[in-house]
Amino acid sequence: MTKGGKISRECPHLNPVKVVKLSPVSCLSKVEKVEQPLFLRRLEEKIGLVDFEVVAPLIGAIYKNKSLVINSLGKDFIVDKRGNVTSECHIIPWVRAPLLSYITNETHGDVTGKWISFREIKGGIDWQPLFTSRCETPLKTLADDNPDLLRDLIDLFMGEAVDWYQSDIALILYPLKCPF
Repeated sequence: MTKGGKISRECPHLNPVKVVKLSPVSCLSKVEKVEQPLFLRRLEEKIGLVDFEVVAPLIGAIYKNKSLVINSLGKDFIVDKRGNVTSECHIIPWVRAPLLSYITNETHGDVTGKWISFREIKGGIDWQPLFTSRCETPLKTLADDNPDLLRDLIDLFMGEAVDWYQSDIALILYPLKCPF
């Protein structure tokens, strides 16, 4: 179930309260199941048309062995011409899709320092509930329950503390050429 292959309500050992607690916000689950694989297939088609040697300097990557090496969150991700991504990190669609999108996007702007919310990203409002249930809420719980682990993760992913953002703790993580 934790890998997304099973549905919590199908487990005979969970009571209804646990089923609800373990179930992600499902308002977009059908959209995700249909659109995410299609979106990735389109990106795989587009990546085959990208000239890696030309795009590498534009996105802060290195062209090596007919692949792009992109350092994101302190780790190297290697992308080949078929859209395959390898790294010492676990690769999931939520990592792969932004990397492929970043490479295939025609504009590669510089870091501006201007923050926007997820819902302000084109198409973000549609994905906000899923992003919140799959990313924000688990990360907040992890940070609240394990402050020492959070410090380790910040160091691991080369996080940088800032004081200009209104929150108890504000950090910048640079996953790509733009802040996350």
